[in-house]
Amino acid sequence: MTGKEIIGDLMNRYGMNNENMADRLNLSRSAVWARLDKKQSDNMTVRTLQNMANVLGHEVVVVPKNSRATTEGYRIGDSYNEK
Repeated sequence: MTGKEIIGDLMNRYGMNNENMADRLNLSRSAVWARLDKKQSDNMTVRTLQNMANVLGHEVVVVPKNSRATTEGYRIGDSYNEK
């Protein structure tokens, strides 16, 4: 699953639209659309994934394969430009 698919799934799950996401990240709706549009590119930067995940109450974590314990992994920084 790509970062765009993950964020799209979370936005659907929590009922967040592009306008809400744009407001929370202090971006234009078109900027959010460009980040999520699969026609623009296949994926997004880790920073964009991190920022959007944080708005949705999630975090980006890197863990070893076949591991469920986040104590063995790394959390990607949690700073973002939310209003």
